Amino acid sequence: MASLSQPKVEVNAAEKKVYAYVPDKMNDELIQSFLAQYGKAVNSITPGEYHLEVDCTEMKVISPELVPSLEGTMGMYVKDGFGKVTFVVSGSPVFKMQMMRIARSAGLDLEIVDAK
Repeated sequence: MASLSQPKVEVNAAEKKVYAYVPDKMNDELIQSFLAQYGKAVNSITPGEYHLEVDCTEMKVISPELVPSLEGTMGMYVKDGFGKVTFVVSGSPVFKMQMMRIARSAGLDLEIVDAK
């Protein structure tokens, strides 16, 4: 079986930006890895002073079973109080609509931009 891409969360203090990469396929182990990295990053900064940029360019569509996890994650972003949250996507209109619907449900003011 091919290995899954690994999620990654990094803090760039000079730019006041937290960069998160989310691969297309996530399992429980990868979700836990992402949450651990995210928690460590958030605990090292004052989120209200930072821009969270989430790279979702590999994601194409959101399966129904993934919606609760995404709502919970977006709820974390709201609770942590980032100054700005941007999701970078690869242009799928359906994916964008799904993300905006989930963000609204979670109470997240989300900006979605197309990858360059």
